[in-house]
Amino acid sequence: VAATGRLDADFRGYPAASGPGRPLVGGGYGTGGGGGHGGNGGSGFDAQSPGPEWGDPLDPWQPGSGGGNNDPSYILNCQPGGGAIRVDMTGQVTVDGAVTASGRSGSGTHGTSGAGGSVAIHCRTFQGAATGLVRADAGQGNYYGGNGGGGRLAVYYDSAAQALLPRPRVRFSTYAYPA
Repeated sequence: VAATGRLDADFRGYPAASGPGRPLVGGGYGTGGGGGHGGNGGSGFDAQSPGPEWGDPLDPWQPGSGGGNNDPSYILNCQPGGGAIRVDMTGQVTVDGAVTASGRSGSGTHGTSGAGGSVAIHCRTFQGAATGLVRADAGQGNYYGGNGGGGRLAVYYDSAAQALLPRPRVRFSTYAYPA
């Protein structure tokens, strides 16, 4: 991925209120939790149940779950999770640009956010500059809506071949906003 290039699966995960990490919404006025994936979603206002953590941290291939809300009038403010990216190469993978699968932040009143998705990279060697970014961040809830849980990342390489190369300077992130 070139410095100005991008593999983009942002907001392409499970839609609002769906996926294995969807929040279990209960009572309360217009409240909801963020979607879960690599971590639990946030509970939002009125201590609504957040979306649970789920998936395999050693083999991330699933998209993030969407945020949910118990009030149908606010469901349009709930957002999807991040999608899933898998790269299988027999040689070197170089990331100088962005590989991203983040969840969308909530919008409007009581907007719940989606969880980060997945990025899995399988290769012989992995390289990249400080401009490189691999992320599956969560979205941020908006005005009483719960934050999403972070996504999952994995990079698998041949350790003997990798040891002969300089250390990659790529940044990695599965950031989730505090609950």
